[in-house]
Amino acid sequence: MYKVGKDISAGEYLITSNSGSYASYYEVTSDSTGNADSILSNDIFSGTRYITLKNGQYIKIEDSTMTLAKYAKAQKAKNGKFGNGMYKIGLEIPAGEYIIMSNSSDAYYEVRNDSLGNAEGIVTNDTFSGRRYITVEEGQYLILNDCYLIENE
Repeated sequence: MYKVGKDISAGEYLITSNSGSYASYYEVTSDSTGNADSILSNDIFSGTRYITLKNGQYIKIEDSTMTLAKYAKAQKAKNGKFGNGMYKIGLEIPAGEYIIMSNSSDAYYEVRNDSLGNAEGIVTNDTFSGRRYITVEEGQYLILNDCYLIENE
């Protein structure tokens, strides 16, 4: 566990899964009590997550590494696809309309206005099977779980 402002700097971080499976976890809390009501944001994930941390908060990470976003390399598509992870629109994926395809019957996507990780930042989200069209705007974030985005040509 790290205390923001003491152990690490406030700012936006990129958290990267070490295993590539859904064994990675992060938790941001308002204090060090361990009480569930102090949790501000948490997620079990594969791939990556962006998270913005403020002074006085605490973060715990498991099976993952954390880098200040300004020092992290921009994520790139592999074979024309963006897979499990969280992406910055305008930096890693251009704004626009895209097709996303599921890898399972419970694929999930989420478009966010910020990287705070709370419910208030969600613009739209859905659990789906098959394919979906989504539109993302500059400055937003896109989370993909068990699905992939096809790069526009």
